[in-house]
Amino acid sequence: MLQPPAGDGATLLSAGELVEGHGIQRVYGDVGFLDDGTVTIRVRARRAPGPYVCVTGDVKKFCDARGRPSAGTPVTIARAASIFRSRSGTVAALVRPGDDLPGAGPLADVEHFIVRGGSVTFVGILVDGRRVLARRSDHGTTVVAADGTTVGSYTITLSILYATRGTLSLVGATLVDASGAELEDASGLALINGRGAVDQLLRPRADRRFGTASAAVFTSGGPVVLSDNPDGLLALRRGRLHPVLVAGKRAARGVATLDAMAASGSSLVLLGTSASGGSALYALHAGRFGRLLALPDVPSAFAGGVGADVALVVTPSSPGAGDQAWTVHDGHATVVAAIGDATPLGTLESIDAVALDARTVVLASGVAGTGPHRALLTTPR
Repeated sequence: MLQPPAGDGATLLSAGELVEGHGIQRVYGDVGFLDDGTVTIRVRARRAPGPYVCVTGDVKKFCDARGRPSAGTPVTIARAASIFRSRSGTVAALVRPGDDLPGAGPLADVEHFIVRGGSVTFVGILVDGRRVLARRSDHGTTVVAADGTTVGSYTITLSILYATRGTLSLVGATLVDASGAELEDASGLALINGRGAVDQLLRPRADRRFGTASAAVFTSGGPVVLSDNPDGLLALRRGRLHPVLVAGKRAARGVATLDAMAASGSSLVLLGTSASGGSALYALHAGRFGRLLALPDVPSAFAGGVGADVALVVTPSSPGAGDQAWTVHDGHATVVAAIGDATPLGTLESIDAVALDARTVVLASGVAGTGPHRALLTTPR
């Protein structure tokens, strides 16, 4: 932070710091000010309780306040997300604010989306404030469910879109009856098919072994859920979640945390922290669990994709090294891009997100130069 007119500078926050026990993985350029002079900084942090860190003097804590972009200029900021498709060098908008969703109303924002083949499933916010689950394809947009939809004797409220397979979606959802009560063993998760039929997922009978869902994927055996507090994997059998793996217990006794997961071929690849504090990838295959690869740092991005690979963004342990994008196959890492690499749009300055398709790695990146400073880049796998 620069303080005119003296020009004195001070570092308010940096990657690697601990704030309220959470490690800061990345600091973004979104900086604002609150009325009392508090500085707000957008960050990426593992299990962060808020998207921003508020800095007041020496006190740093997570918060939801974006703040104003300057201490003296009040500006109203309005942001809304859209979904675009890039094909053969052409970019087209698939879903954007203002679109009229059949039977639901106009769309105000997009919160979560998952692409499968030629269709995209998304959870958005309608102009009237309700959440909606919908699917967009070349044939048009279909609304699957929306807040307030009646399912039998229950009314549904949607939250997060976790995973999809075909027309089946796994979502965060609360279903309440006329008195406002939930089903006794409700987990807060539900499967919704393309016709809007809803099946609630029930908690394990040993309730202490299920906390809050942080991720979910579809495997050949059905949905698998990653939970927090305790960290563990749960599989769905006969409508009820059952623990498969719990950090610190039995096969995972050397694991302190399980933070993210991705389907990788017939395996599950999990990002976690060992009991000694190191970051690592772990694999669960055919009921066997083990460490796949030790990592130099906690990845700032992690994704699965087609085939048996996963992709991630890490900072190497060598002094002065910048972020690198890796693909990992059978425990072997390959560097596919690194800060400082030349691209057709300029030198690579940041790697903020990563995804995989059948033949390439897709990077959401920052680039230097006089042209665009944000870019989607592809590189062979």
